[in-house]
Order: sequence, then C-alpha cells, then structure tokens
Amino acid sequence: MYVKIKKRTLVILSLLAFVLVLSLAGAVLCLDRMRTRAEQDTKNETAAGWRLSVAELSDALSDLETDLQKGLYASGEYQAVSWAARVFAEAGAARTALETLPIYDLRLQGTETFLNQVGEFTLEMARKQVRGEDLTLQEEESLKTLALRSRQLADEVIALAEKIADENPDYQTMQQMLLPSEEGQDKTEFESLEEIFSGDEPLIYDGDFSAWHTTRTSSWLNTFPTAADGVLKRAAAEALGLAEGDLTETGRYDTPFPFAEFSAGEQAVAVTLGGGKVYGFDRTRTVSESKLTVEDAAAKGTKGLADLGYPNMEAIAWNRAENTVSVTYAARQNGVLIYADRVTATVALDNGELLTVNGVEYLLSHKPDRSSETTLSATEAATVLREGLSVVDTDLVSLPGGDGSEKLCWQLTVTDGTEEEVLVFVNAHTKVEEDILIVLHGEDFRKAE
Repeated sequence: MYVKIKKRTLVILSLLAFVLVLSLAGAVLCLDRMRTRAEQDTKNETAAGWRLSVAELSDALSDLETDLQKGLYASGEYQAVSWAARVFAEAGAARTALETLPIYDLRLQGTETFLNQVGEFTLEMARKQVRGEDLTLQEEESLKTLALRSRQLADEVIALAEKIADENPDYQTMQQMLLPSEEGQDKTEFESLEEIFSGDEPLIYDGDFSAWHTTRTSSWLNTFPTAADGVLKRAAAEALGLAEGDLTETGRYDTPFPFAEFSAGEQAVAVTLGGGKVYGFDRTRTVSESKLTVEDAAAKGTKGLADLGYPNMEAIAWNRAENTVSVTYAARQNGVLIYADRVTATVALDNGELLTVNGVEYLLSHKPDRSSETTLSATEAATVLREGLSVVDTDLVSLPGGDGSEKLCWQLTVTDGTEEEVLVFVNAHTKVEEDILIVLHGEDFRKAE
C-alpha cells in the first residue's frame, strides 16, 4: 500500500536524523577525549611512580651505605645481628625500588647482584660472629668493598634522583631515560651504574646468591679422561634404550661442564665428555594409567638411576602429577646422606620407567673421598634441643653450603607431641644448630621447607 508522506514531515525527519548524527559524532568525540585523557592520566601516574621509585632507591641506598659503614665497627653479638638485619632490610628495599622500574632490558646484572648479595653476605657474617667464629681477612675486606660500592652507587643514584626531582620529567622523558642505549651510543645514566662493579672479584660465601653457584664446575668429572665418541654414543643409546644408529649428535657444550647431546626424534640425552656419564635425558611418552604407588615408583626410579651410574640413591622428596611422579633423590655415601649429590627424575606410574633425569647437581657436587668421621654422637647433638622436643629418628647427613663447603650434621627428626614432623640439623663437630626444616607430606607429595 502506498503511503504519501508530506514534505513537512520529511523535513522534520531529516532534521532529526541530522541531530542524531551530530549527537553520535559528539558522543564519539567525547569518548575519544575521555579515553585520551584516561591514557594521559595513566601515563602521568606511571611517570610519578617511576620518579618515586628512583627517590626510594636513593633513600634506601643512602641508608644501606651508612649501616654498612657502622657494621665495620660492630663488636658484640647484639650489634652484629642488629646491623645485619638493618642492612638486609635496606638491601631488600633498594631491590624492590629497582624492580618497580622498567629496566629489564638495561642489563643491570652487576647492580642486581650487588643488592642480592650485600644483605645476605652481611647476615652470614653476623651468623659467624654469633657462632663465635672470627671473620677472615678476606671477609673483612669484602665488607669494606661492599660499603665502598654502596657509597658509589648511592652517590650516582642520589644525583640522578635530584635531577629527576628538579626537572620533574613526564612519561615520555622518563621512558626514554629508562630505555637501553643503542649500539655505539653513550650509556644511559642507569646503565652507567654497572661500571661501579666492573672490576670486582666474584663474592663467594655461604648463601643463595653466592657467586659460587654460577662459577662452579665439576672437580670430579675433571679427573676422568675425555671419552671416545663411540663411548659417548653407546652410553646415550643405552640410557634411552635405543640402537646407536637411531641417535644423532646435536651439539657439544662447555657449561656447566663439557658434554655432548644426542637426539632421536623428540627424545634427547646428554653425556659428559669426562668419563662418559649420563648427565640427563628426556624420554617423551604419554602415561595413561597408574598401576604403581608413589613409593613403588620411587623405588623403581632408584634402580633405574643405579643402572645409569648413580648408585645408592634415596628418595627425599616427591610430587605426583596425574600418572607420573617427580622425585628428588640424594646419594648415600659411607653411611652419610649427601644432600648435595641430588638427582631429579620423573617416573612413570604405569611401569616405573624413568621419563626424565637431571643429574647436574650430583655431577657438580660429587666427591668420592668424603669423610664420615664425627666428633659428637647423635645423643650429644640432641642436647641442644629445647625442652619439650622428642627425637623420633636420627640420621647422619651432609648439608651443602653456598661456598662449596659441606657440613656433616646429625639430622634429628623431632616432634613436640603434635603431628608436625620437623628436621633439626646439628653440626656433628661444632654442635651448632645449622638448619631447621618442616616436613610437609600427603598421599601424593613430600617436601621439606
């Protein structure tokens, strides 16, 4: 049916459409302005946060330098512990401030290493004093060097913080300041911080951030002659249960010790050049069912490791994931459980086959001539325990240090009448309580923290 629309009505509709288009356009422009303003507000807030982080880094480094200087004069145990606690906290505050800046591409390894080490090192030195041990001349010089580096680092960052406070740079300027320099250009002010640590010797001490962890190699493997190519390939084939012809050598590497790598499809195996020992492997296989208990699988893993050249291994921690279990093993040597000689492995719960093996810690740490002689008996060691603790088990163990040292300890499994299982490690020579770990365990896992 034809409907006749009057001219006046068409004009009104046209005007309404025009107004609607203008309104939509205005709304779009308004939303765009709001989005732009929001983005700018976010950038302003981010820049303000960066400026604040630089100021906080400056303050923390200044406090750190002052307390490091004070620590050189600390005599009593109370002062030593108080000093170390302050330095540890200030180093942590400086590290936190640094990590809030977008400096991931600036390659500030020296600065980050310094902040990781300085608090931990001073805490370890305080522990030595509490134990009645004297600091070596080298340790005293290391403390002086750390104090000097802290002063130099603080001076540079304070100057940078003052400059930022005076200029109040915006987001783009701050972002440019925090970007890495291009090849051939002068280093940025942040990158120049690395020059402070460029000539320092690696700091080695008993700690998680000790340089020993990154510089060590295997003194044990160095005693073996380099294995012939045929020996390497044969060891690799036997580890994976394949024919030698199935394997292809894919490369040779020098760190953490010289080794050759072989592969067959998705399977890979590494063999050390010194002695031709299996370093590790990855045998890809889908495990669709569980027929074994975790304990039975761990026991089969022990046998499999013995066949690979890792004898007398004992499961000390594990975690089940569907139809496999990841197990950490430690070696028993002359009656002593050696925590440094660790091997990690994944065991299939259908038949106990080793699916992955990593023996790097064992190969780096193993020493065939460790002493098992003790000065104290387990009963004598237990006299350091506080009242109310009962010893339910004892073992002689060797604890690794972050400086390559090892401490022979009595591992005392104690309870206070609750279901909690706690391991207390008492030095078998000095009677010092070296460490305490709480054992957490369930049907599918066991670990100590």
